[in-house]
Amino acid sequence: FQFSDSGADGAFGVACLGDSNTFSNHLRNWCDQLVARIPDPRLRVFNYAVMGGQILGSHPKDGTLQLALALREPGVDLIIASFGINDLRHGTKTPREILEKYLWMAERAKLAGKGFRVTTLAPYTGSRPGTRELAEELNQLLRETFDKDSVIEFASNFPENALAADGVHLSKEGHDLRAIAALSHLYGTTTCRDGTACAPPRICF
Repeated sequence: FQFSDSGADGAFGVACLGDSNTFSNHLRNWCDQLVARIPDPRLRVFNYAVMGGQILGSHPKDGTLQLALALREPGVDLIIASFGINDLRHGTKTPREILEKYLWMAERAKLAGKGFRVTTLAPYTGSRPGTRELAEELNQLLRETFDKDSVIEFASNFPENALAADGVHLSKEGHDLRAIAALSHLYGTTTCRDGTACAPPRICF
């Protein structure tokens, strides 16, 4: 694993925070897929994402509460935060404000002895004007602000057909691609057992 067992309990716990593209009540979401795709019983997943979740705002389970839930769980070693599209498409927050909240979250996680990762947003193709450009701006801010090891790339090499017809929610293929990207970031190695080099989206164990 590319993160530590901070709880020293012999397990590697990953907490996912976010919105419907991490929760998903009708598709096998990318977060829950992690344990299904990896042959390692030490991996545990805690999914705190909710439908309509925002990193900022008045949602009953916004980023602040989701983070608090993750920090209270002793089995969590790493937190992955994947927010932004709801804040941007509803016009309530700017990319800079979202970045500042991510930085606050990262500091809280560090103080608690837990790892922290952010994800970039998939290309937005919905009907809200200007949202795609705002999502791209946020992605660039995340890449420039956080070190490379702290950013899970959900935007690069992500085809538009991996989104549902509304241009906002992920399709089954979208969740699959996110799961592969997350596992490549958290568990990938550079060389497979047979000696061949790994190439995304291939994962070596």
